[in-house]
Formats: sequence, C-alpha cells, structure tokens
Amino acid sequence: MFSPVKRIFASFFSVMVILAGAVDGSQKNLPMDGVTVQKNNGKIEVWVGQRPVLVYSTATIMPPEDQPVHYRRSGFMHPLYSPQGAVLTDDFPVGHVHQHGMFFAWTKTTFHGDTVDFWNQHKGTGTVKHMEVLDLASGPETGLFKVRQHQVSQKHGSALEDTWTVKILNRKDPFEIEIEIAQKCVSDTPVVVEEYHYGGFAFRGTAAWNEEDNDFFKSPMNVLTREGKDKAESNHTRPGWIAVWGPTAQGPAGVAILDHPENFRYPQPIRVHPRMPYFVFSAPVEGQYILEPEKIYHSRYKMILFDGEPDSKNIERHFKKFGKM
Repeated sequence: MFSPVKRIFASFFSVMVILAGAVDGSQKNLPMDGVTVQKNNGKIEVWVGQRPVLVYSTATIMPPEDQPVHYRRSGFMHPLYSPQGAVLTDDFPVGHVHQHGMFFAWTKTTFHGDTVDFWNQHKGTGTVKHMEVLDLASGPETGLFKVRQHQVSQKHGSALEDTWTVKILNRKDPFEIEIEIAQKCVSDTPVVVEEYHYGGFAFRGTAAWNEEDNDFFKSPMNVLTREGKDKAESNHTRPGWIAVWGPTAQGPAGVAILDHPENFRYPQPIRVHPRMPYFVFSAPVEGQYILEPEKIYHSRYKMILFDGEPDSKNIERHFKKFGKM
C-alpha cells in the first residue's frame, strides 16, 4: 500500500509530467484542428486540435519507490482523457499495482510446458514490454500510431508479439479511437491460453473510482452494458459494448468500449471486477484455446471517451456502424 505522502507526490509528479508535455513547446505548435500524433520523452502523445486524447508509454515506467521494481512496465495507454480534460485511467493503482490504463495481457498460459502469467508481474513468470514504434501519422481527419510489444516469459523469453494499430478520429466530443491488435507467436512453440476468469484487453479506471485509494477515491465506477446491466450483473456476460463512468475533477466522465464481430468468440465475455474500477474483454472465460505459430490472432475494439453520463443510443449507433467496418 502506498503511503499518503508518496501517493500524493506520485500523482502530482505524473500530472506535472503530462502538463509539461503540453507547455514545453509541443502544444503551442499544434494546429487548431486535426489530429496530431508525436513522440515526446518516451511517450507517444495524441491531440485532437488543442485537446489531449491519450498517451502511450514507449519508455519503461518505474513504480513508486515503496513498490518492487518488478512492477516496472511499458507498452500501455495512460492517461486517456475526456474531451473536457478529465483523466479517465490510472497507473500503478493502489491494490493492483500491475494494472495500467489500457493494456493487453494474458493471465494463465502454458508456454514450453510452464505456466506463465503475463498479467500479474509479482508472480515472477511474465510481463509485457514495448519493443518498437512502427509508424506515426498526423492528419486533418485521422491520426495513427502503430507499435509492437512482446508478452515475455521470464524463463523462456518472448512468447507473443502484439502489434497495436491505433487510429484516432478528428472528433472533439466525444473522442473516438479505433484499435486493432494483431498477435502472433514469436517462437516455434505455441502458447496455450488456459481457461480463466480474466485476461485480455483491459481498462483500469481513475483513482477517483478506486475504493482502496484513500487519497483520491470519490465514488465507485458505474457500469452500463448493451444489455442494460450494471456492475453487479455484468460480470462474464457477453454484451457487445460496455460503458463505465464516474466523478472526476472536471465532472462526470467515462469511456465506452465496443467489441467487433470479427473478434474471436464474439461477443466476447467481459470480466467486471466487483469492487475495483477495471474490466476486461476476456475470451479465456469460455475455455482453453491455442495460439499457433504462424497464425495471427486479431482483436478490434472502438473506444468512445465522453463527459457526463453515457448516451446509450449514441453508443449503440457507433456500435452498429463499427460492426459493419
């Protein structure tokens, strides 16, 4: 558990780093319209006009001083912002230090005959690392970045290569982000993804929604799915889309994430934690499957970042349009 002083300092430092990126010369050169994608001090930063949308960490970020070094991490998106500038995600959160904004990791796998957990770093068997920036593009209608990361076995080395293609549309309210993750085995040995109750493409919400964070907690995360289910009812359902929201310093804000019909085991099961502000699109809930060498496992999602409470009719409109793409 973080001490109050360290938690407050860490949060302050994180915010100051973000703000520094906005005033160190990068923001003043931004166009008033269009999407800007740029590298800056171990990060990829994305802006729509003058508004920040997200940050992706290419550098390895170290955990707070009172946490073990094995929690260091790269290859995730944090912060994600609402159009009014609310920070929607958390990094090294109290209670689940291994979670980071938007991230992708399998929890229970078998690789070279050993059990490997790429999600829970404290188990000492696996982690995820950013490897390479493949492409960056800014533009008047869309922006894009493409990156490669590895899910790494501490004993056997790289097991899986995940290539993220993240497309940001020039939409000011709400923000719209489309992501495709192409995953393949790095070695000649298959990775067996075992049946488990979570693991996959995950969202970790802001500290303001974290009941274990005594310094920043305001209220629990709210949940709404396409089926009209809330947090208490939604775990391990297969809804097609999920929206979460809650209080922030800029008022209520949240994110909706949409599942794509081409995804494996669509509509994918979602793991919604009963207390912590996170959820996961998690195909392993439905049983074991094998990621074979030379085959590519595709995942596609759309994220809608909004202020206020979710507009289910608008989300549904996006969901139907996204499903036809």
